[in-house]
Amino acid sequence: MEEYELPTNYSKMTISMFKEYLAYKQLPEWLMEEIQTGGLGDELLREAKSNKQGMVRILHLIEWIHVIQNVLKIVKALALEFGTVEILNHHNSSFKFRVLRHNKSIGFLFGLMETRKEEFAVSEYSASQTTLEQIF
Repeated sequence: MEEYELPTNYSKMTISMFKEYLAYKQLPEWLMEEIQTGGLGDELLREAKSNKQGMVRILHLIEWIHVIQNVLKIVKALALEFGTVEILNHHNSSFKFRVLRHNKSIGFLFGLMETRKEEFAVSEYSASQTTLEQIF
């Protein structure tokens, strides 16, 4: 199999070129499907649509891969502890998750995040319980 490298002589590439690269790197199919409006790659699609050539900055693509890889680590860790993890919303590298508490305290969640903060490449985080206003 021939080696596929990101084109270093370009500062931008198209979404289709990027999806081809993701496929070569054998990243999950669902991840490529997330490069759509409302998906995890929404910002990539917006950048591509903002110019006639449909190009995205390679630095933006690399940053996106880095963020997604770390988000997947967080989701996996949360899922192991809480079962279900829901991504409520995101903007660039900021994500909001929902987990069901079960028998875990909010202190447990803070402890989990604090001890693995470096592994997850998280600079800041917060956790809160559902308020009565959110329920009603």
